[in-house]
Amino acid sequence: MKLKHTAYLLIGISLIFGSNLVQAKQAPKVNMDFFRPSVHPGDILGVQTGWLPGHLKFTAGAFFKYAYKPLAIVDASNGKMIYQSVTHQAGMDIYGSVSLWGWVTVGLDIPVYFTSKGDSPGSSSLYKINGGSLGDLRLGLKVKLFSQGAQGFSLALAEDLTMPTATAHNFTGDDNVTSTTFLAMDYNHKGYIFAFDIGYRARKNVNVAGFTVGDELLFSLGTRLPVWCKKLDLIGTAELRTQAAHAFSSKYNTSLDLLGGVDIHLPMSLGLMVAAGGGTTRGFGSPKARVVVGLAYRPDRTVCDSDGDGVPDDKDRCPKVAGPAELKGCPDTDKDGVADKDDQCPKTPGLIEFKGCPDTDKDGIEDRKDKCPKVPGLRQFDGCPDTDNDGIQDSEDHCPKVAGPRKYQGCPDSDGDGIIDLEDKCPKVRGERKYNGCPPPLVKITKKKIVIMQKVHFKTGSAKIMMDSYELLKEVAQVLNQNPQIKKIRIEGHTDSRGSRRFNMRLSKRRAKSVMKFLVKAGVDPNRLEYAGYGPTRPIASNKTRAGRAKNRRVEFTIIEQTPIIIKKTIKQNP
Repeated sequence: MKLKHTAYLLIGISLIFGSNLVQAKQAPKVNMDFFRPSVHPGDILGVQTGWLPGHLKFTAGAFFKYAYKPLAIVDASNGKMIYQSVTHQAGMDIYGSVSLWGWVTVGLDIPVYFTSKGDSPGSSSLYKINGGSLGDLRLGLKVKLFSQGAQGFSLALAEDLTMPTATAHNFTGDDNVTSTTFLAMDYNHKGYIFAFDIGYRARKNVNVAGFTVGDELLFSLGTRLPVWCKKLDLIGTAELRTQAAHAFSSKYNTSLDLLGGVDIHLPMSLGLMVAAGGGTTRGFGSPKARVVVGLAYRPDRTVCDSDGDGVPDDKDRCPKVAGPAELKGCPDTDKDGVADKDDQCPKTPGLIEFKGCPDTDKDGIEDRKDKCPKVPGLRQFDGCPDTDNDGIQDSEDHCPKVAGPRKYQGCPDSDGDGIIDLEDKCPKVRGERKYNGCPPPLVKITKKKIVIMQKVHFKTGSAKIMMDSYELLKEVAQVLNQNPQIKKIRIEGHTDSRGSRRFNMRLSKRRAKSVMKFLVKAGVDPNRLEYAGYGPTRPIASNKTRAGRAKNRRVEFTIIEQTPIIIKKTIKQNP
């Protein structure tokens, strides 16, 4: 910036509980405290890494901080300081976070400023601050994008949102919500961690003594160097900020802050961090000196790992040979979850319950004891299958896919007629062996008649055929269709002698006609059929007894024309 004799803001921060204005105007509401420790575990002071702990791991702690001369106003024409707005500031950040599912952490930071002091301004147009205040609450979210595990590269996306909760105009809070987005990455090699962040802070433009504070580009480096395994680490950070609108255009809008110190590992997962440093440029918001002291409960991130397998030496059962964490650092050559020294089949992937030996067919019987190792089977058959679950293993079962009793070698007899389904031409109907498992035929052919083995039933006093006779008549139709040498038959209706002769003659004729209609519907050529009713005129038994009368009530099929070929005596039954 090249405006002569204009006051500029050089370095700023101060977080305090209250603000007293004495012969000076109220300071603009803008947050000048740029030491913002990460709320997430595994990070290095204010520099974030790509590492996240496991599910429901949490961290909590506090950073005490002091900055010397963090905010000054200078003369742009000669670079000389006109007024030191903030000379001392002291406060603390109380923070905590929790990790969820191993790929996201959420946290909260509450900044509190005990005191902030500055020189008395020589003009009422300059700012006077004095006192303490609550700063802007900061919400932190970090999401893991990529990780090679305990060792190697990690990448995460982080977002910090600050709420305008500052209680005084002490340069401890912004006038609006600010958003800071980071792409955080790190590389971990045997506990040596190198982190790099690139970010963007979106904030409301605020004018401070002629200097516009607005959006910023952010670049950060951090490192952690283990010196004493699980006891002491060296830590260091470098944080570069520049105004986004005029990046690197002036020494006043570009700041580089450095911090270096130690991280002491204490019992019960506690850590004590002590670091000091300051700004190396005259950039806006860089103090001449800064000291921070932090105490935190935190998930452990490995810092000593001789074999580089991500398991710290003090927990590694095989500290000289790399192995997975779930096996406490011991190798697993076949990757089956059983350490080689416990694996009875170390070169073949297997199961823990079988001490690392395989169960190829996954039937619960390890291959060494399985007589059928490639086919799932039962323990009672030494691992061989019984596909149809009939208690007979497939190798002995003549019908391995259909359940059947042992007396038939595992083959079923669905109709229970003593003939197995494979040999039964009517497997769902009880039959006789001489008919290949089918029941005796209901219809047979003689030289002069088609003889039926059952009676055709009609509704009493009616020509309506009862349903229980449908199958019988269908079989008659089948016989006729299978024997084209029978050119014509006569369907004859007969009754007993009860009732009037006239009624019985008519009834027998109607019944014969009903049967003929049924056969036609069943596919018989009507030209092969004729019907007649004889009433009681042709009895075959005495009408004086009930049994005799029942025999006389009948339908007969008389062959009246056929060609002289061999006549089939029986018909083939349908299953």
